[in-house]
Amino acid sequence: MKRIELRFPKWARLAFSIGFLVSLTTGILWFCLGRWGDIEGEFGPEKHPWLGVLAKLHGAGAFFALIAFGMIWAAHVPVGWRSQLSRKSGLFTIACGWLLIITAYSLYYCGSDDWRSRIVWVHLTAGLLLPVSIVLHVRQRLRQRR
Repeated sequence: MKRIELRFPKWARLAFSIGFLVSLTTGILWFCLGRWGDIEGEFGPEKHPWLGVLAKLHGAGAFFALIAFGMIWAAHVPVGWRSQLSRKSGLFTIACGWLLIITAYSLYYCGSDDWRSRIVWVHLTAGLLLPVSIVLHVRQRLRQRR
């Protein structure tokens, strides 16, 4: 059996990157079109017709990202924790990921419009912070290597 390392294979990085970027891009587009993208319909203002497609693509990208998150949680986190390298940035990245998972579930099943509007903002914030935390985590590790 091959030893688990901190560095991911190319295929895993590619799968994670594609899923994450699809989810990030469609999430931002969905949010913007949902807030400011109303169009003039036959009977007055209505929501943008792309919202449904974007939500489906966002969910598909999120499934890929969730699979990658599971791989990171199972392989990368235990090895990284034992190495004692980049713990703070790693914890911040993991916290963003868990917050996205919890808020996504809450958005899907929440019945209250009042709670839903709050959860959307938490989900959006965590989604925008995740790429920042990943970049910080990777940069910190690259600096440690040098």
